[in-house]
Amino acid sequence: MKAAAAGTDDGGAADLVTTCATLGPGTTGAAVATIQTLVGAAADGDFGPQTAAALQAWQTANDVPATGIVEDATWAAMPTGTSTAACG
Repeated sequence: MKAAAAGTDDGGAADLVTTCATLGPGTTGAAVATIQTLVGAAADGDFGPQTAAALQAWQTANDVPATGIVEDATWAAMPTGTSTAACG
């Protein structure tokens, strides 16, 4: 299965993420569900507006720029093992 970066346009289908790529609106999968659990959003595996808002709150609380996406700075600020749990 090919991993897709957030925001990739593949004809309207959601971007399924299977690696620790940047996660943002429109991405889906187990990695998103893991992040949702961490930030207190409903863990449905679909990165939507509620996930972005919960992530921004988590980022602010953890002194990370509140971008609403999971990028390098956010991965680095997450508890040890989060990327392994999210991405294998």
